[in-house]
Amino acid sequence: FCAAALRGARLGRACFVDYAALPDAVAAELLDFFGVPPADRDEERMRAVAGLDTKSAGAAFRPAPDAAHEEGAADQLASRWLDGAYAALRARRGAP
Repeated sequence: FCAAALRGARLGRACFVDYAALPDAVAAELLDFFGVPPADRDEERMRAVAGLDTKSAGAAFRPAPDAAHEEGAADQLASRWLDGAYAALRARRGAP
């Protein structure tokens, strides 16, 4: 998936959003990318909704820190196969 996203980015417009940038990225990056000019009250409402955790009704959304993940076999395999591709995606986005 990461390699396909990078190939697609070379074809034209692409917007990569790091999970850690949510929910602020919705208004700060995605609306502009899709050309949506929200009114101030619409943007406030979108920020409020984007700030909710869809997996925990009523709870605030908080990206899980990387250190919180346990190092299991799946995590080790994901690191081996995805770390390089993920780094390329973050570099394309201009993230550190």
